Amino acid sequence: LLGLKKQVAVVMEDLTHGFVKPCVLDMKMGTKTYAEDTNPFKKKLRQMKDDGTTSSRYGLRITGFRTYNVKTNQFLECSREAAERITTIDLLESNIQLFFFNGNE
Repeated sequence: LLGLKKQVAVVMEDLTHGFVKPCVLDMKMGTKTYAEDTNPFKKKLRQMKDDGTTSSRYGLRITGFRTYNVKTNQFLECSREAAERITTIDLLESNIQLFFFNGNE
């Protein structure tokens, strides 16, 4: 282990355990999603991802969600692929609203 960089990681437990119909939103916050010491190849890939989504411009990017609609009694999911198409502020806002709308007015 000599010479290896010690990294700190956050380990989360299943926060949805015990909920009957949990709703989960995965959102990245910040205008860049890489650390300054990221290797140049990974850094370039992440910069391209940030520039092609809402991260660079608005500091937020949805990477996916699952929410429950009480009127239809169904879950609605936004997959990773669908989330990659959220590239404007209007789409970002409408998807955030969609996540928090439970089917009632």
